[in-house]
Amino acid sequence: MARTIDTGTDDLLARVEGHVGVIAFNRPERRNALSDAVYDGFDAALPVLAADPEVRVVLVTGSGGAFCAGGDVKQMNEANQAGGERAGRPSGLEDAVDHLRRLQRQVSLALHQFPKPVVAALPGAAAGAGLSIALAADIRLAAERAVLVTAFANVGASGDFGGSWFLTQLVGPAKRASCTGRRPGSPPPSATSASSIRYSPTTASTRLRSTGATTWRLGRRSPSG
Repeated sequence: MARTIDTGTDDLLARVEGHVGVIAFNRPERRNALSDAVYDGFDAALPVLAADPEVRVVLVTGSGGAFCAGGDVKQMNEANQAGGERAGRPSGLEDAVDHLRRLQRQVSLALHQFPKPVVAALPGAAAGAGLSIALAADIRLAAERAVLVTAFANVGASGDFGGSWFLTQLVGPAKRASCTGRRPGSPPPSATSASSIRYSPTTASTRLRSTGATTWRLGRRSPSG
């Protein structure tokens, strides 16, 4: 029987099923974009899951067909058009940077340093900071339709939430070369001869459907707890 964990918000849900702690982004109307309540929810749920001896693995996923669309650009634009500051957000540059660092520590760093295995299940889009959060997990399982995109350049921003570091560690030049056959530093191939790495549709969809089973097996085998 599932046991609910109080995150203090409906934007992020958490529960325990057997030996698995489940955290789900729950803003489907915004493609599970981040919010202040989501950050606080992670801050509330992760210490509880870490301290629970029955929890051996944590699964992070999203409701409504998306994983996480990253920052809520629509909300940011609405605040800018209104000409006011978002509630609880600092106005000075240094304070804003410190605030962003704190949010990143609450989510990406906390997942990366979590004492138990973390699995990210991507039913759909993981964009911007959402991709960074997925990269912070130990294992990522993606549906065939899942889209992984950094997206930061589209809004004139630099990468955050650890994505620029996680991505180079997981898919650096050497790993890319081993998959594509190209030497690091070699010029990109032409469009007609471009090498690509694709998910097998059968494998990808099967992986997502079996995410629960995979995570539960990991929970039974994990020495944690």
